[in-house]
Amino acid sequence: MSELFENKIFDFFFNENEKLCCITNDVGKLLRVNNEWKNVLSGPDHSIFYSNILSLNNQYQFKQKWNALISGETEAVYHTNQITSFNNKKLTISWHLLKQDAYILVSGLIKGISDKENYQKLNVPSYNNTLGVVWVNKTGYIKYANNVLCETLGYSFETLSQIKIFDIDIELTEQEFKNEWKKYFTDSLSNIEPINTEFKGKDGASFLAELNIVSTEDTRDNGLIIIYVKNVTKEKEVESYINRLYKALDYVSDAIYWGSMKDTHFQYVNKGACDMLGYTRKEFEDITIYDIDVDFVESDPRIDLSIFFSTKEYQSFTFEARHRKKNGEIIPVEVNALYVWINKEQYVLSFVRDISERKKHEMAMLKSQKVLRESQRVAKIGNFEMSFKDNSLVWSDEVYALFGYEKDEIILNLDVLKKIMPPEDHLNVLEALKKSVDNNCFYEHEHKGIKKNGELFYLYVSGYVELDHNNEIERVFGVLQDITEQKKQQNQLIEAKEKAEQSDQLKSAFLANVSHEIRTPMNAIIGFSTFLKDEDNTREDIVKFADIISNSGEHLLSLINDIIDISKIETGQVDIIKTHVNVKRLLLEVKEFFSSFLLTKNKTEVELIFDFPDHNLVVYTDEMRLKQILINLISNAVKFTDKGFIKVLCKPKGTYLYFDVIDSGIGISKEKITVIFERFQQGSATTEKVYGGTGLGLAIARACVNLLGGEINVESEAGEGSHFHFTIKV
Repeated sequence: MSELFENKIFDFFFNENEKLCCITNDVGKLLRVNNEWKNVLSGPDHSIFYSNILSLNNQYQFKQKWNALISGETEAVYHTNQITSFNNKKLTISWHLLKQDAYILVSGLIKGISDKENYQKLNVPSYNNTLGVVWVNKTGYIKYANNVLCETLGYSFETLSQIKIFDIDIELTEQEFKNEWKKYFTDSLSNIEPINTEFKGKDGASFLAELNIVSTEDTRDNGLIIIYVKNVTKEKEVESYINRLYKALDYVSDAIYWGSMKDTHFQYVNKGACDMLGYTRKEFEDITIYDIDVDFVESDPRIDLSIFFSTKEYQSFTFEARHRKKNGEIIPVEVNALYVWINKEQYVLSFVRDISERKKHEMAMLKSQKVLRESQRVAKIGNFEMSFKDNSLVWSDEVYALFGYEKDEIILNLDVLKKIMPPEDHLNVLEALKKSVDNNCFYEHEHKGIKKNGELFYLYVSGYVELDHNNEIERVFGVLQDITEQKKQQNQLIEAKEKAEQSDQLKSAFLANVSHEIRTPMNAIIGFSTFLKDEDNTREDIVKFADIISNSGEHLLSLINDIIDISKIETGQVDIIKTHVNVKRLLLEVKEFFSSFLLTKNKTEVELIFDFPDHNLVVYTDEMRLKQILINLISNAVKFTDKGFIKVLCKPKGTYLYFDVIDSGIGISKEKITVIFERFQQGSATTEKVYGGTGLGLAIARACVNLLGGEINVESEAGEGSHFHFTIKV
């Protein structure tokens, strides 16, 4: 047995020196005895020492009672026998044995005595040396009172022995004593309930008392009962205070739990806890924290585990948890937990608040913030705050994104403005701020920004200016937006407007040109048709006039076809009809046509060269549109080449046919080469006047190439000839 446990037992059990007290194990071996035991049974020199309680009580009846105590059939044993003291005197001892865990607590009382000192020796062990002890006989007279009770009441023992119990018990009458207490002197009673009453002292002052009555065979044999008197005034005051506190806590809307961390049961809950989780207080007694806290574990990550090893008397923590209601619904809660050490045991007082509504608001706020962030991200808008007083600058996340920086890549202060803004805009920004102050209006300005990668972009900045008491700019709050795309669109609109105006001019020029192109062949047709009517015309004259009329008609038909084709192209009405086409045959037909055409144009100094595969290459494409492309390009080459060569090349490569039309004509200037494929465009105004034409041929050629799944380009310089090359998908 540990010394600590022995001391605890002696403090708790052996508080009187008039008793024979010892502690044994479950086989009766004496483990420790008190001084009275040594004085009575061992003598002054402790020469006699019984080693086993069974050797003191070797009767068969005692051994039966001992076995019943050890087996747990009874909680206490009372037995009377005779023993021999150290001086060989026979003593009658009343034994009282209690089982405490694996130990037996023994108290022996010497019987056959009647004076005050011997009454003291009849006292059964008291379990707390703060208790008052009083012996009362059948008539109510006090036969013995210990020092604790005497001091509490203010009486001497001699005075108390002259009065009756109902003289000091305010709530007990003589009649009640005779009627109600008679049973304690006659009946064998166990588990007697404590009696709450009020005792009155010598000075008239009273105190609340709790009476525990002991009635045993030994006490009844002596015509006595033993009363343990506990002064519970302070306890009742505390109890009253606690009850008032409990009532007050029931007015708290938050849930309040109190319990031990040892078994995690609830020792107290307020009305708020019952309302929040739907349990009654009685139901709370049968559940633990594990039943309501969804995430609770012994090593709860929400709680600093150092509290379990801390020597501090109090530790508090706040965390969020999820609690399960009686109906199974899980709600979010905020827990303010106070951990308290009381008598080396840890308790927790928790204030728990249902934060369901707060979570809804938080989720709504987060959603709103997300929508705002997404809106800002989509609209490329960010907000900022800059202070001229402390040189500080604050950006929203979108501003970082606009400039291409991560938050840890840039230190925000007003010096950053020099890094993210071109120097030429610094003065403009300051002037815009000054204008805002002077006119008492919002700050608005457009300027360029510099991204992390050096890229320039356009910003629109707006906000308001906050002034200090000296009317100096102290702070600027505002938003900025990336308007690069708007600027591009604005420029595109300006460019489109210019193109539209140019197109109008080109249309006017086209109409004038077309009217000229139509009028010329029409005049020839009408004029020479009139000449044919002259009867004096020779055969040669008639043939000559007929050729002029025929050529003029063909030119007029070609012009009308071009106008019809460009109209169909612009309205998406061109149909592509694909068939299997023999490329060699098609090119030979084109070559034969232009060989004759050069002769009719008297361009004998122009060499026409065709280079194409010898084998009969067959492709799947629109033959008419392919021939139209070639005729338009070669016609242009014939028109602008007076001597030299015109080369037409063709070669297949993968799923494409590659064509080149090269001439040694007048070429195209750099200014016109970018617009040469646009409608109504020609190499120059001079070209239009000298060579004629409507400016539709190349536009039609490009449209047809695109319809056939290819691309067309040109390389040329003025006076150096031209090189047109295109592809079609086959």
